Amino acid sequence: MRLVCYDILPLKILKSEEFQSLINEIEPTYKFPCYNSFKYTYFPNFYNDMVNRVKLVINSLKSITLTFDFWSSCTQQSYISITAHGLDNNLEIKNLTLATVEFKEKHTSQKIQNSLNQVLNEFHILDQLKSQQLKLFLVSDSAHNIIKTVKMFIKQNTAQIHIRCLGHSINNALINSLKVINDILDEVRSTIKKFKYKSDLNRVLLEVYSDNQNQTKILKNQKCEQNLPDQQTNNIEPKKLKMDVSCRWNSILTIMKSVYYYKEAFVKIKMSPKSYGIESKYAQIIPDIDQWMQIEQIIQLFQQFQEITDYISSQSYITISCLLPKLQPFRHIKSPHLELLSVKYLTLSFFK
Repeated sequence: MRLVCYDILPLKILKSEEFQSLINEIEPTYKFPCYNSFKYTYFPNFYNDMVNRVKLVINSLKSITLTFDFWSSCTQQSYISITAHGLDNNLEIKNLTLATVEFKEKHTSQKIQNSLNQVLNEFHILDQLKSQQLKLFLVSDSAHNIIKTVKMFIKQNTAQIHIRCLGHSINNALINSLKVINDILDEVRSTIKKFKYKSDLNRVLLEVYSDNQNQTKILKNQKCEQNLPDQQTNNIEPKKLKMDVSCRWNSILTIMKSVYYYKEAFVKIKMSPKSYGIESKYAQIIPDIDQWMQIEQIIQLFQQFQEITDYISSQSYITISCLLPKLQPFRHIKSPHLELLSVKYLTLSFFK
């Protein structure tokens, strides 16, 4: 049961003859229960046992931070996940997943609140709030229906505190501001599309990149007094060009880094396309010198947002006390994209 639950395996693995054969090989005297026994007896009992364990942990906490969000599976089924986090008496962080359940109804604030209350009732959290035995913090994204749900919840359960997710705020601020770099972004996308998906162009790019690496290796060996062997440069495969995902700002950083990785090769091809057997129309879509400078600036700026996002995504340490210090440096960044990317707006308005 632990194997299926902890590794999120499908229940049908229990029907597998090969799996049963493996268990029999490990322990020949073990009699494998039937599938229905697992589904209707063992797993419900295991779930109830885990719920009781979680209740004990929650009872040991004086305050918890509750998060909830929606996500879709590969088959486009909608789910809501609800998590709770807190510090126990030994100042150890407790991370609990209270529920991940399919959400078949419309995502209205009332429906969301009903689902939220149902889960919180199961773990007796609402009772503890009413008796003031527990203090609750709510962290959520800024979607209209989520904000309305939080307001309704706070109205019914007074003295609760709501904090908007910084990761989601960063995502919204940057996604909404990408129009100011649309020109360079379109240029990079066009370059990647051609040199990634056209096999002949991709082959030339990799060849030029490989030649550059070999020349760099020769120069290093000439300058090296002890003539030490290179660290297996030729055995490292070059990175693949990557495209972005429209709903995620950090994928912009990914494609900018992806194209910048081949900068020297692209510059050579743009300067002399005929010598590499490339038509001039393909060389024209490669970024020019000014655009390479813009790409470098965007990478530097977005990289700092990526570091903050990675930092606040951890569950192994407290992050809220570090949010303002982490955002403070953005007020002093000297970048032509600073104002346009709403960085100052994000910094000043997050804790509004």
